[in-house]
Parts: sequence; structure tokens; C-alpha cells
Amino acid sequence: MTKSYNLREIQKLINEALGDDELTNLCFDHFRPVYDKFTTGQVKPDRIRMLVEYAERQREIPKLLKAIEKINPKGYAEFKSGLVLENEPETVKSWLDDIDPQKLGIRAGGSVYTVNIGDNNKNIMIGQNITQTINTAVGRPQTNDYQQVVSAIAEFKASFEMIKSSLSDRQRFIGEDKINALEKQLTKQDESPSGEIIREAGDWLIENIPEIGEALLRLFLPQPVGRILAKASAATIKWVKELQMRQVGQ
Repeated sequence: MTKSYNLREIQKLINEALGDDELTNLCFDHFRPVYDKFTTGQVKPDRIRMLVEYAERQREIPKLLKAIEKINPKGYAEFKSGLVLENEPETVKSWLDDIDPQKLGIRAGGSVYTVNIGDNNKNIMIGQNITQTINTAVGRPQTNDYQQVVSAIAEFKASFEMIKSSLSDRQRFIGEDKINALEKQLTKQDESPSGEIIREAGDWLIENIPEIGEALLRLFLPQPVGRILAKASAATIKWVKELQMRQVGQ
């Protein structure tokens, strides 16, 4: 489930609950990409609009509201009842939705399928035509695939930047290393990516920086990224499908 927010009301909240310096500090501490776009002479409403638009685009509205509440609890309380419009089911469709988890050997209704998931046994399934299932889901390569993969990676890295200030030095250092490893594998053009490296990097990020889980899943949702993952191994597709199921189940 995902929430629908009243963005206009959130802008009013920020305008009334935060002073100019508080707004600047909030963006510096929690929304650095927004802060970096601030220029001399910019008026407060423009900065508020930039902040809210960025937070919505990055699905960081909950983080923004939490930060505002911490700065001005009383001001936040006055607007709280009008900030959320309604709860509605997530409707974003991706290639992962066309993958039957049972065909990947994931438990569903008590049934378990046997899968050959070694990186040298790409897309192999005993008793199931998993190759056709995966290829149908991810679709045929397109001329702009690389650009879309790079864009998805950039959005994921931006999400990581948003939470860096709350991480330990170890989390930041190793997290950046794992993200760079993911980027290297997902942007390979002349050779197949390593599914083992992708899974290892993703597992570390989920285990050590759980708040990055949703952004990690979003990285894998575009079809061009799915086509890259399909080149890696059936094990990698299975791993991403399990990630989707865990995130949706939260």
C-alpha cells in the first residue's frame, strides 16, 4: 500500500512551520540535491516547491514530514490531519509482475519447484519453460536501453545520497562501494553481468541499510534493467523477485 499526499497542504505546512534558515538547514541535512540548487535571490516559495517536488519524485515525502515534525512538532500537529489524502494500492506495473514466483522455485501455496540457478546455467528450470517466461517479461532490447539503465542508477544513487547523513562511516563507505559494484555490472554492454556480484551487493545493502530497500527495488523495475538482469542468471531474477515480494509484504 502507498499513501497519497496533499502536496499543496505540505507546501503550506513548510511555509508556516519553518523559517528561512530552518528550511535551508533541513535541505542541507536531508535533501542535499535540493540544497545544491538553491541560488542567491531565490524566494522561499520557490525553494519550498523545489523541495516538495523532489521529495515526491524520490518517494521521500514521509522522510520530509518526519524531519518537519522533529523541527516544529506544534506546527506539524496543526497540519497533520490534512497531509494524507487516502490510502490506495500500489499500481506501478513492472516486468516483475509477469514473473510467476513458483516458476522461479519460490514457495507459494506450499509448492516448491527445483531450479538450476548457477551462473553457468542461465535461465534454466527443471520442468518449466522459465526462459520463455523471463524473455516475455523483460521484452526485446531497445535502442535507448543503456540510457534508461543509467537513469535508473542515477535515481538510486540520489536516494542513497538522501540518507547518507544518517549513516555511519562504515555504512557510507561500504554502501558506496556496493552501489558502484551494481553500477558496473548493470552498465556492461559487451559482456554478461555477474549475477553473483549483483546479489552480493544487494544483499549487503538490504542487510546493513534496510531503509534503502525500496529504492533498490525501484532500480530493478524498468524493463531495460530487467533485460540486463536476465543476462546474468535465473538466480538473479529469482533474487529480485524475492526482493519485490518482501518489499510489497512490508
